[in-house]
Amino acid sequence: MPGPHFKLHAPGDSFSFVHPMNGTEYTLTVQALEPQTMEQELPGSEQWLYPMHLTAMCYTVFPEQGKDISIYDCAESDKPIKIARNTEPFAPEAQNGMVYFGTVVCETDDAEKELHTIYSSLHFEPVTDDVEWCVIFHLKQFEEESFLLI
Repeated sequence: MPGPHFKLHAPGDSFSFVHPMNGTEYTLTVQALEPQTMEQELPGSEQWLYPMHLTAMCYTVFPEQGKDISIYDCAESDKPIKIARNTEPFAPEAQNGMVYFGTVVCETDDAEKELHTIYSSLHFEPVTDDVEWCVIFHLKQFEEESFLLI
């Protein structure tokens, strides 16, 4: 279930929201927020141009949210662009690659709070505006039950 959208500008900024099922109020606090560039060595990178710019956010949530709450970037990633080729269309080729996201160094004075890291959508241009994040609630409408299938 989609929840509230929010923008945070710098470490120390916080955002409070309420769980729609149990009424618990949570506070998300930014520990680190920085633009990053993904190093591009992707399979097919000689045929495609991939977006490489993103924003990394390290944060804590109090009380700890468990697995029923996620945070996502509201924006979609830019789509890869096909590079025109002037070679033989049936020539053999090999592909090898990897994706590397930079390191986000996160620290908190409160050892009780777990640190979380998320990444925004990928873009061709560096992200200069604040990212609009969205809270997603993963709700169970029914209790789990097992059935014997014959």
